[in-house]
Amino acid sequence: MESLPKSGLYYPNNLARITLLALEDVMGTNGVNALLNLANHRELIGNFPPDNMEAQFDFADLSGIIGSLDDMYGARGSRVLALRAGIATFDETLKNIGEAVDVKDESFVAMPIVEKMRVGLSLVGITFTQSTKNIPTISEDDSHFIYSVAYCPICWGRTTAEPSCHILTGLLKGALKWVTQGTEFNVSQNTAHSCGAPTCDFIIPKEPAS
Repeated sequence: MESLPKSGLYYPNNLARITLLALEDVMGTNGVNALLNLANHRELIGNFPPDNMEAQFDFADLSGIIGSLDDMYGARGSRVLALRAGIATFDETLKNIGEAVDVKDESFVAMPIVEKMRVGLSLVGITFTQSTKNIPTISEDDSHFIYSVAYCPICWGRTTAEPSCHILTGLLKGALKWVTQGTEFNVSQNTAHSCGAPTCDFIIPKEPAS
């Protein structure tokens, strides 16, 4: 796809690196190289961003790379890959930054599952936005959590027919599965910047998937 205009908003280098490593994990080296070529980011082939927390990776660059998945695989195929990559992104982040919460501690295991979910969602918000000053809003009602992102690096500058920040959906699924020791939740996205909404909103039922 054509390069997007720079946003002036920046993602931490190591989180961009982790995202690319996660894509490489699900697509293979040749697949991610082809993706970077299609996204007009040949300079990243074999040269992922450095492993530091400097906020230097423009939102538009990450969005353009993710958007090129649609060009390569179509909407349905890219959704499957992006969801897998989102889960892998969370797993890779835990390996790189360590586990901030001991989910096997007896007192944590004894917590109600909704409390564990609150911890997991807060951890995602803090970890993945700490250098962008873009802390998400997490609200809830009796049956759902709503995870809202005001400035989304996944769809920044793009226009899509429907919400498609599937990497973030997968990341949230991975976090909730980890913090609950294996429980699956149906995370869905109902609004997106790329569809003209002011926020990218993700809906998480408090009841696990059947």
